[in-house]
Amino acid sequence: MPLTLSPELCAKIVQWSSSKRSDLAALCLTSKSFQREAEVKLYTNLNFSITTQAHLACRTLIAQDRLASLVKLFWFNQDNRRTATLLGPAFWEAIHGALTKMRNLENLLLFDHGYSNTWIFDPTQIQFQLLEAKLRFAWDMNVVRFLESQKRLRVFHLYDQMEEIGAEINPARLPPLNVLDAALMIGIQFFSCPLTHLQLVLDGDILPSLSLEILAGLAPLHKTLRSLNLLEMHEIMSTRAFEIVANCCPLLRHIGHFPLPIENRHEFHASLLRLHYLRTIELDVTRWVPQPILTSQRALATEIKTFCPTIRTVAFWMGATRFKWTYSGEAWNQRTDSHQHPQYTFVWTAA
Repeated sequence: MPLTLSPELCAKIVQWSSSKRSDLAALCLTSKSFQREAEVKLYTNLNFSITTQAHLACRTLIAQDRLASLVKLFWFNQDNRRTATLLGPAFWEAIHGALTKMRNLENLLLFDHGYSNTWIFDPTQIQFQLLEAKLRFAWDMNVVRFLESQKRLRVFHLYDQMEEIGAEINPARLPPLNVLDAALMIGIQFFSCPLTHLQLVLDGDILPSLSLEILAGLAPLHKTLRSLNLLEMHEIMSTRAFEIVANCCPLLRHIGHFPLPIENRHEFHASLLRLHYLRTIELDVTRWVPQPILTSQRALATEIKTFCPTIRTVAFWMGATRFKWTYSGEAWNQRTDSHQHPQYTFVWTAA
């Protein structure tokens, strides 16, 4: 007589089994009980970088509603080391079809390097309500209408080429975002959200005076905002921008990625004095000549801590290298991280 295991025991075995997709697929063939439990683990998180695998998975989800209903996370970012070609209509039709089936999806990462397929986000055909979305798509009305339909969305990252502002979102229909990562001219449309963490990429084509005026609009966030990253800031506006931020949002715990003035830093220090809760700061010294060596960096970190005693971490950026100084007790500890990009380190989301 064949041994029959209870569903509870099968679930425990699957829970502690290998997370390799090949092993889970093998468990599915063992018995019906194992199949039910292994499929849950197999399809809950789908993460792809290879186009053919993502395409095949989407076709499976389209064909089987039961499996599509299991998906909570779907990530696809094309591995450009394997192919540099833009993906064709058949692929995006499959992605669109899968999106209409994954009614329990909560976390979506989807990159379109061609910036031409926002049509897949038709909210009239989508059933899920996301908690988190990271998209590389053009900012247009298709994306706007999709966001307006996502009433549970808390985390939103949008990477856009930003050749122009293609749309504006209705403030009355904004999702209740806590975390936002976007270009400045997109980000300002979300300043009425209860944001706690914000990263904005400044546009070099916008006059510094206009960028400073926009930053003054952060004032309504002074009660909620705890972390702010401003990327690609021109050094001529750094001191004034830092002053505006310190005045608007004095409760910040993290701030970056400001170019540190080479000399005449007294105004910068005056702004530091207003930030009584600041614990981490990231500063760009790429344009310094000569660039500060480690002993000079330690002196700069100590200088910053003198004017902001709550500081625990100071990071200096030189191009793609991040020199991190952490204060522990009465000494500074240093670590160097190479091949970094400020927009993708996500240090600001942990503050």
